[in-house]
Amino acid sequence: MRFKFPLFLMVGLASLVLPACGGGGGGEDPEIEIVEPAIVSVDPDRGSTDGGTDVLIQGSGFTAEGAGEPLVTFGGIPAQDMIVISDATIRATSPARAAGLVDVEVANDNGTAVLEDGFRYMPGPQISLIRDADTFSFDPEGPMSGGTRLVIQGQQLAPLGAAQPRVFVNGNEAQIESVSGANLITAVTPASNVDGLVDVRVENEFGSDTAQNAFRYLPRLLYAADGRGVSGSLYTLDPFTGELDEIGAIGYAVDAMALSPDGILYATTWQSGANSTTAKLLIISTETGEGQEVADLQVVNTNGQPMRIDDLAFVGDELYGWSNQYARPVKVDTATGDVDVLGNNNDFTFGSGEGIAADADENVVMTPQSANAFLWTLDVDTEERAEDLNLFGASFTGMTNPHTKAMAFMDGTLFAVISDTDGTNEQNSTVYIARISMNTGLVTGFIELDESIDAITGITK
Repeated sequence: MRFKFPLFLMVGLASLVLPACGGGGGGEDPEIEIVEPAIVSVDPDRGSTDGGTDVLIQGSGFTAEGAGEPLVTFGGIPAQDMIVISDATIRATSPARAAGLVDVEVANDNGTAVLEDGFRYMPGPQISLIRDADTFSFDPEGPMSGGTRLVIQGQQLAPLGAAQPRVFVNGNEAQIESVSGANLITAVTPASNVDGLVDVRVENEFGSDTAQNAFRYLPRLLYAADGRGVSGSLYTLDPFTGELDEIGAIGYAVDAMALSPDGILYATTWQSGANSTTAKLLIISTETGEGQEVADLQVVNTNGQPMRIDDLAFVGDELYGWSNQYARPVKVDTATGDVDVLGNNNDFTFGSGEGIAADADENVVMTPQSANAFLWTLDVDTEERAEDLNLFGASFTGMTNPHTKAMAFMDGTLFAVISDTDGTNEQNSTVYIARISMNTGLVTGFIELDESIDAITGITK
């Protein structure tokens, strides 16, 4: 049986079949090429375990056709932030993670690129101990002027290849003296405007660590004593304000004081009566102020003649002084009280000195009694006066008879107790604390004191 189809239906069927037959020789559609991402480098290739390190990831295929938005991970953890700069560069911020090596990955719709062990997480510094570099004390302390050398030990204080660490004492940056390996730093404390216990912090590019109350700034104070009556008192003296705080009664009228390098406060006293004269070397408690006799002060080779000493200063471990009695410098044996008179009269004929002091470099200076005359330098090896420095100051104008009663160095500054009298009655004197410039001889900073101070010495570590 035959079927006949209408012509219009036959034409319609033909139009549906022709495209499937590939008629006309058109060929296949072109294939789309998939470009997978690749990582060439990560810079820097290490950072803090706290995260936050900005790194540049270099490679290719980050924004290829069809790639979509990339995802950057460090050890499987997504980056904190990411900026796609180009097809070859991504800037990413590392997330926080435990210390160690991790893979860096860039993943997009076209694939995943992996740089194995491409980033190392570094632990921040950890301080284990801090000590004084010179005294080895594990309770380091030093002057407010700074200059104390500290040894800081710990872990990862200065990792190999990292930028130099920074040290801060009470928030002020210290000078780095040396770095020994990754775990030891020697630093010099900066100046401070506060005293007491302060924190020490170490910072490097991988973090920071703080040792709390790790260093003590010593107050800018002098010990001071008066010689009035039979029982003087020990004070602390702020030479910048003149404030005196009494520690306690000494039990002796004190003429001179000096603090030894190991912290013993020595003093001298002199009592002259109708029938006898005594001179004693004392040790004063810095806690209570109480004085105890050590020995009689006696001039060597004079059959035990008592020696009055008007000021004292330690030069290293040796105790030196100035005596108006001989108008010469002296050297005192702290064990026996024996006194050697130094130099000769020809060197010290320009006045009777009443002050002697030695700085940290063991430079010794003395003054004649007149405060506006000159400063002597003493060579303790040759026992000779080395050079003079003229003293002058505007505050001397109007004074009747200014003279130096005592001197002491503190933090490199020379302080002097200066008394102005009418020349007839010492008890009516006005007493000042002042500063003397070792460069110019200028005497400045006069502050009137409430007590008639006769002796001072610097409070040092």
